[in-house]
Amino acid sequence: MQKNLNTTHLDCCYSDLNPNKGKLIEKSTCKKFNQQANIASKYIKVICNYKGKLVYEDYFIFPAKLRVRRKKVLNRYNVLILGLRSVSIINAYRKLSKFLNYLRYEMEVVEYTKYNAVSLNWINREALQNIIPLYTGMAYEDALKAYNQKHLNFIWEQYKREGYKILLAEDCVEHGVFRQGILQNVTANYNFSPFMKLYERLTGHISNGDCYICTSSKKSYKVVLDHYTSWSESIRENREKHFAMLWINSLTTTQEAHKGLNMLEIAAQDLISFFKTLKVRRLLEDTMVFIISDRGYMNNELYSIKQFKTEMKLPLLHIFLPIHMKVRQKRVVNQFMINRDKLVTPYDVHRTLETIVKFNTINFTYVQTKQKSMAKGISLFDKVPHRYCESIGVNSDTCACKYIAKYHRTKG
Repeated sequence: MQKNLNTTHLDCCYSDLNPNKGKLIEKSTCKKFNQQANIASKYIKVICNYKGKLVYEDYFIFPAKLRVRRKKVLNRYNVLILGLRSVSIINAYRKLSKFLNYLRYEMEVVEYTKYNAVSLNWINREALQNIIPLYTGMAYEDALKAYNQKHLNFIWEQYKREGYKILLAEDCVEHGVFRQGILQNVTANYNFSPFMKLYERLTGHISNGDCYICTSSKKSYKVVLDHYTSWSESIRENREKHFAMLWINSLTTTQEAHKGLNMLEIAAQDLISFFKTLKVRRLLEDTMVFIISDRGYMNNELYSIKQFKTEMKLPLLHIFLPIHMKVRQKRVVNQFMINRDKLVTPYDVHRTLETIVKFNTINFTYVQTKQKSMAKGISLFDKVPHRYCESIGVNSDTCACKYIAKYHRTKG
């Protein structure tokens, strides 16, 4: 909204909206308001006129009103997975060092320095090669077969069966994770993508060539982060638990190498503010947070450069554990800390998520998970042995072990 306006001549109103066939249809006349209003609709449009001239227009989504549950409150942990597309751990230290320092010193997150991608296939939906193992515990090809046979289970479905509320959200929806392959038709209690897709179409501006960096008066990714904050508060008010999967795509989904590598920098302070807000509102007290990426930035222009070819194999993985978990189950947490120096993959993160859904926050009962006969991953709360890439589903072209060993020798 324009600054220095005399509010005496400012008239604002909102109208209820109904999403229909890719559009937001106004289903009510514009209702005037002054400084605040009681909103009953899930979607609204706000406009403000100054002396008869339109000076402000925006769209908003509000968390749906939830029915009070009659069953016993879940004594479980919430799970937030914040995905940063195409961000290697090395480029994160280049461009997000301030944010990573905040995670390390203020939130005491656990950094997994040897988190390795499982595939870097350039042909046919390469972006899903490392996301599907995270979601299903299966290689992409195996998951595709299971999908065609109609018996593929995504990790959030396990949480939903336990009574969790599920949120799937991302920016740059047209090029997002949930627009690809077998993820196109996934369902959740709350799928933010339909609104975000329309919002980007109606208000998007400042493009990086593939995605809108800004929507209306906000950066696109902040719309997603802010929605999670308000949504998780509404879930807590209803005494329920949640599983949220957020992807930030807009900063790195571009074929222009200088933008794909450098634009990440603008998000550092916003990410810090996001977690500070969660902390102040006590939304992290019973929430495990996974800050994760699928792989490093991939671009034809950079592929021949050895440094970036190696970075593609080493995505970001930081995990936050609630304080009372560290206090109540020191043995399990100590093992979790030891594993941060082990070779781990998306299969292990998937197995960890399968473990968390059974955790109890009251007496913190935890039984070491039995290894499934076909499972490739090990829960990070269990002992992870010394392993080789080929033995855990990582092909030799994707394995970064040689680089890691060289890096640590140089560093030491």
